Amino acid sequence: MIKKLALIVLAAGLCLSCANAQRPQTPKEPYPYVTEEVSFANEAEGATLSGTLTYPVMHHIYPQGSIPVVLMVTGSGAQDRNEELFGHKPFLVIADYLAKKGIASLRYDDRGVGGSKGPTDNTTSLNNKADALAGIDYLRSLGKFGKVGVLGHSEGGSIAFMMGAEGSVDFLISLAGPAADGITMLVGQNRAIFPLAGVKGQTLNDYCTALEQVLKDVVADQIGDNHTQHVEEIIKSKSLELPGALEANLVAVIKQMNPWMVWTLAYNPEEDIKKISCPAMAINGSLDKQVVSKDNIPLLEKSLTGNDKNFIKEYPGLNHLFQPCNESTAMSYQFIAETISEEVLEDIAKWITSVK
Repeated sequence: MIKKLALIVLAAGLCLSCANAQRPQTPKEPYPYVTEEVSFANEAEGATLSGTLTYPVMHHIYPQGSIPVVLMVTGSGAQDRNEELFGHKPFLVIADYLAKKGIASLRYDDRGVGGSKGPTDNTTSLNNKADALAGIDYLRSLGKFGKVGVLGHSEGGSIAFMMGAEGSVDFLISLAGPAADGITMLVGQNRAIFPLAGVKGQTLNDYCTALEQVLKDVVADQIGDNHTQHVEEIIKSKSLELPGALEANLVAVIKQMNPWMVWTLAYNPEEDIKKISCPAMAINGSLDKQVVSKDNIPLLEKSLTGNDKNFIKEYPGLNHLFQPCNESTAMSYQFIAETISEEVLEDIAKWITSVK
């Protein structure tokens, strides 16, 4: 989720544009279903969101009000309606699959991306949730669908939990949505990712200890103007040993802080998750390095207990995007041809059908 922080060391070797890569799951036009370009407004915040409403194949034969629909909410950072990353378009792939299984969907560009407009300065997940709620209200206003749910990935999964806690959706799907507080999640993320860059053993433990304190100080607004000095004082006070590059990385973490990051670090989703009474599907890949499954699934099993139709699952050998991978390729999103596991797609469609 908060890859902006954890990937400082690793991001240099990655490119966001992989236009020539093979992406066999990406659907090609003409589609066997109807799509409609739509927009909806979060009037309270002056945001207008542009998106694509996808109807199921042969939607006109379904009884009025019987088709379930899902609103798709992207992960962190400004993303387009397809949640495109490294040439992959996971939300387009999901929308296509669901349309062929009798399920409608609405995916939309985040503020400042594509056709969507609205203030982006100092926004947090609460603003993103408000946009998503406007999308849910829009879908209900059409009077065309049956149950209206939300499907969110990563940060979008957290937003799905919030919406479920508020009772604003009929069902929710969280794809790798964090169940731990932001600091715990980010430290776990670093502990999982940094070994891929060769940081292991006591050095890794010392780095994560220092990082946890840095993040606590950020949330408590206890970091002054001299970031380097603050990091050095933490290292000294805790008797840690870190190479200069990792000290510099901690300073870089502080410099990247903005209102969205601070809010995310301070947020603990546990109470929201406990309040969810609608059917909820919450899943992780076992090789997810960004929302670590072994830390996440137990929390979900503990707190997400409000409905007997809940579905919680860890998928072996899948990463944060639910692509098949191994330990060494878990974050090589751009080099994996498959956009999202067919098993995951099948489970999503079957589960929605079971609760519609």
